[in-house]
Amino acid sequence: MKEELLHYVWKHQLIKFDCLQTTNDERIEILYVGNYNTNEGADFLEARLKIDNTLLVGNIEIHLFASDWKRHQHQVNNKYNNVILHIVWINDEPLEYVPTLELNGKVSQLLLQKYAYLMQHSTPVPCAKSWNDIEHINIVNIQERMLYERLEHKSEKIIVQYNLLNKDWLRTKYYLLLQSIGTTINSFGFEQLAQRLEYKILIKHADNLLQIEALLFGTAGFLEARFLEDIYYNKLKNEYAFLKEKYGLVSMNKSIWNFLRMRPANFPTVKIALLAKLIYHSPQLFHLQNVDDTKDFLSTIVASEYWNTHYQFGKNSSFLPKKFGEKSIQALLINYNIPVFYTYQKYFEQQDVLQACIESYEKMSFEQNHKVKYFLEYEQTKTAADSQFLLELYNEYCSKRKCMQCKIAYQILKNETKNVEATI
Repeated sequence: MKEELLHYVWKHQLIKFDCLQTTNDERIEILYVGNYNTNEGADFLEARLKIDNTLLVGNIEIHLFASDWKRHQHQVNNKYNNVILHIVWINDEPLEYVPTLELNGKVSQLLLQKYAYLMQHSTPVPCAKSWNDIEHINIVNIQERMLYERLEHKSEKIIVQYNLLNKDWLRTKYYLLLQSIGTTINSFGFEQLAQRLEYKILIKHADNLLQIEALLFGTAGFLEARFLEDIYYNKLKNEYAFLKEKYGLVSMNKSIWNFLRMRPANFPTVKIALLAKLIYHSPQLFHLQNVDDTKDFLSTIVASEYWNTHYQFGKNSSFLPKKFGEKSIQALLINYNIPVFYTYQKYFEQQDVLQACIESYEKMSFEQNHKVKYFLEYEQTKTAADSQFLLELYNEYCSKRKCMQCKIAYQILKNETKNVEATI
């Protein structure tokens, strides 16, 4: 038993309310359970009760044991002066001056069993098998709320980055784009590249693809070798030598980049070549509102001719133009385009674009990864809106075992206890 369960029971009124009494046999009528308080002070504020027909307005404090009141020194803390009801599981040390409600024996055994299962089960998402028992409309409503929370979390990070970069929006987009364009295994390398090569330098050369590639590959540390017969490589190397001196650039160590156990199409060299072409075609670093337009735009980005026969410098390969694949385009939309669009419209244009972002997610396919696999027994997973919702749920609730704050868990427990009065 944990105190959070008692909070949950009181907040959602999962007890038999028509015969509640204090430990002194005074009848309790609940008019309003109060506002849940996550700050210092009593657990629920501004509750309204009738105790033996006396109307009381004040706060509710909840403990596992009545003795916790004195153990926590509430008797000498002014924040607890207006407590009108002390709710406990075990009334081991009755208080003389605060009415007490003991919940032991007044909570459904079904609820207690389900709670114990959620808290003690080793599976990361112990409730997954119960999802199909929840009315779909309830999940849809929860999903919209969770998608809003996910966009807000991403947006908050973007604004932090924006403030760190002296409120330069284009520079912020550049950092975000580089964070998004690389696979997880090379995320550190792309972050280092963004820090060492300022976008204000790249933008000066935005009309010259050779120079953009030279700046990116040179700063990334890929132009330090000697390939005497590779004409294009040596053009880039010579160009970078001049630009490096001009701007005082410091090259990265090539060893930062990872190539092992990776499909060649995801090599960092290919990603950088595509990034160069993207900057060349869109110096303002696109954040288009329409998903279909953005997909079409990204699908037109093809790396320069050299990369038709290369995945790395100095190593020929069979002819294949290097483009963003379908999964890469979706990843850019989800991790860059939609959060950037949401943040810009909300913070700078003061517009509510949540629904537009949800509709964008719904136009993309469901994402497969090790986190969402825990929910695959749920039959309604079809689009990126579903996978983004599940990722936020897993990251913020499941992985932290915050079941008592989760709307999904509430629906499951509500189903388990809908006939609660018959079981108490």
